[in-house]
Amino acid sequence: YETSLLSDVQRDAAVGILRLDYDYPPIPGDVACAASYGYKVHFRQVDGLTFEKAQGAVLDDQIQTSFQKAVSDLESQGVIAITGDCGFM
Repeated sequence: YETSLLSDVQRDAAVGILRLDYDYPPIPGDVACAASYGYKVHFRQVDGLTFEKAQGAVLDDQIQTSFQKAVSDLESQGVIAITGDCGFM
């Protein structure tokens, strides 16, 4: 798969994407697929944050700690922005 997206972003720039604790094979066009972007992306899973927990706004101590770790990991990668793969995040 070759991306057809064009970007004026510096080729060194990268975006961070927080992912739910869910495993599936993403296809191009999906937010969780690196081939969906015309720039670098880094993914980090928020352990324990399932779709159901995100939808129900369940953020227990374990999930909050995992969320903070995932954000810190992305920040250490030098991303210029962080987003999530779920609208309930």
